[in-house]
Amino acid sequence: MGVHPSTQRQLEDHLGQAELSLKVAASFECLKGTPAQEFLRAALAQVAEARKNVRTTLQVSQPGVGPPLPAYESLAQRRRIVQHRMSGLAP
Repeated sequence: MGVHPSTQRQLEDHLGQAELSLKVAASFECLKGTPAQEFLRAALAQVAEARKNVRTTLQVSQPGVGPPLPAYESLAQRRRIVQHRMSGLAP
């Protein structure tokens, strides 16, 4: 089952923000040569991979695609159908 295109865009935006935040955190001089820098690099790699997967492999559904609605001949025909339904009769 696919996701709505706006959901895919939101996921990609959030992952992009996370990637940027991790890049900023990894650039601090006080972290150079510490285990924290290695963890940041690993997290950055995972976020980049997740973002790539969202872009390439996440199935996006086509919004508004469904069975076609019946084309009625006239407004009068639509009114008759509504009146039948309102009176409890099947069209």
